[in-house]
Amino acid sequence: MEVELRTYNPHWPQIYILQAERVRRALGCIALDIEHVGSTAVPGLLAKPVININVAVEDSRVEGAYAPPAKFDWVRPGPPGAGMV
Repeated sequence: MEVELRTYNPHWPQIYILQAERVRRALGCIALDIEHVGSTAVPGLLAKPVININVAVEDSRVEGAYAPPAKFDWVRPGPPGAGMV
């Protein structure tokens, strides 16, 4: 599998903000914290062009308590609690 790296894009922080707002609207107080993580969060760093967002919830094992990946057209890379892409 080939990994695509790109030079830093100054629009990545704004893309994160827009997506984080979608998450906040969908989850409300269920989202304890929303953070931009990964290489696109570091100005000047080469990165895969994927905005990684970490959403903290009280218990990630209780998937029914938060929005399913389909709501955002995101893909889950692993089992419940492993996160979404």
